[in-house]
Parts: sequence; C-alpha cells; structure tokens
Amino acid sequence: MARILLVALVIGFGFDAITVPAQAASVTGKWIMDRFSSAAQAPFSFRYGGAPSSTLLSNWRVRQEARALDEFRTSIVFYYTDPAGGLQIRCECVAYNDVPVAEWVVYLKNTAAKTSPMLEQVQALDMNLPAAEQEAVLHYA
Repeated sequence: MARILLVALVIGFGFDAITVPAQAASVTGKWIMDRFSSAAQAPFSFRYGGAPSSTLLSNWRVRQEARALDEFRTSIVFYYTDPAGGLQIRCECVAYNDVPVAEWVVYLKNTAAKTSPMLEQVQALDMNLPAAEQEAVLHYA
C-alpha cells in the first residue's frame, strides 16, 4: 500500500475571524478551521480519477479532531474520505496561539482493497494568500 506525504508551512497575517471550538480559539486556529473544514476552500489540491479535488471533496465525508498540544499550540486534524474509492486524506494542522503561524502535513492513503483511481497533480499548498499590511512569509518543505 503506497502512501504519499506532502508538507506545507504557512505564516500569515490578517486572517478573517469565524466561530470555532474553544481549543482552536487563536487567530490561526480560526484560519485553519475556515480553510480546512470547508471542502470548497481546502488549501491543497489534486486530481483523482481525472476529476479536480475542488469538485470531489464536497461529496466526501469530513471529520475533524482538535486538541491542545500545549499552551502555545493546538492540533487540528481533518479527515476527508472518498465514499466510493476509499482514498483517505488526513491533514494534520498545528495552530500556534501566540504567533500567526499555521502548519500542516497532508497524507494520502488508499484504504480500499482494490487499486484506487489515478491520483495526480497533488499540491500540498494551492491557494491565494491575500496581501497584508505586514509582509507574509511562506516556508515549505
């Protein structure tokens, strides 16, 4: 069974506020919740069986888990599962509560007993970052 690991680290400023669980109450936690809990705004992309993830993910099951790692960091994990083909995407995010930093690692795994459809054009980071008054820095690996 093959696994794919993708890593992205983003530092930014001026994120929009939304309602989130208490454990993800930092500005960065709110940004993560907004981007990853909505399949339409997921900051990663791929093609699966020839179709873009932007159209596929809205039909997939999504669940999340959040927990405090320590007083400065919150872990928020999102699971996206293809109900037909068995592909599972796990995004392990970390929100830093004392600085506006978000990081995530994207894992892809075929959970079905059969070969999955073709997976291609995988991007761990695929989004536009808004201009801010302060300089935004993007680190990636």
